[in-house]
Amino acid sequence: MADKNKTIIELERDSKTQMVVMCLIMCVVVAIGIFFAVYFKQIKMTSEVTVEAKKVSSFEELAALNNTMLNDNYFLTNDIIINEPFVLGSKDNPLTGRIFGNGHSIIINYNADSSIIYQVGKEGKVSNLEVEYKLATSEITENFGGIVTFNYGTISDCLVTYQDSLVVNEALTVGGICALNFGKLQNCICKVKFVENSNQLANSRMGGLVGVLMENGSIENCLSLASSQLIENIDAVVENGQLKNYNIGCVYGQKATNTKITNVYTIKSSLLYCDKFDTSIV
Repeated sequence: MADKNKTIIELERDSKTQMVVMCLIMCVVVAIGIFFAVYFKQIKMTSEVTVEAKKVSSFEELAALNNTMLNDNYFLTNDIIINEPFVLGSKDNPLTGRIFGNGHSIIINYNADSSIIYQVGKEGKVSNLEVEYKLATSEITENFGGIVTFNYGTISDCLVTYQDSLVVNEALTVGGICALNFGKLQNCICKVKFVENSNQLANSRMGGLVGVLMENGSIENCLSLASSQLIENIDAVVENGQLKNYNIGCVYGQKATNTKITNVYTIKSSLLYCDKFDTSIV
């Protein structure tokens, strides 16, 4: 009886220990979330437009920039709502100037099928901007990033949130903020829920922040709040509750050898296979 009672006591002690550990983990997660939220609010309250820049106050003015070379400085004076298919720039006309969000938001109010910006050039920069996707994003047929498809420049102090799911039905490169990052991603937060067609996972590259971190690309001081839901043929890609080693993850889907990841945090999710990242995992 004594041994039996001792076993029960040990089990209770182990259970209490596990509860304490879980509470500590949750406290750390909340603390990190609060830190980044306060940090971002401080960023939004600080105007960084110290150079001559053109004002952009409406969607019409934003769309009109496609009639020019994107080599000037621009800053938002209002929140901008996009209700129709739109992409700024192209391969032949990348953003080589700078877009200052100035604490304002770009609100995507349709089922988006492309990134807001096609390409940010080496000298280009997007900063202090909030992007909010109001509806499910399920019409994607090309590589997609919440802000930009190809980034060779700098994306900094930005927040991207998806109120609904980011649905990926085809073999694509998809990132919560950037599809292919050759440049710098700094001081950014992204909240996204991927819904993937399991039959396409083997050929897809999806990440909570970037789809692919390319050679010489970097991610610094960022937070990824990514989750995942699989659809169709789930048993083929999940083993013992873990997603097999596909190119999908909380931070990036795939990365080159010569890259830099510093002070990047995320909440671990088994369906996003976070264990494979050489970054800070909560």
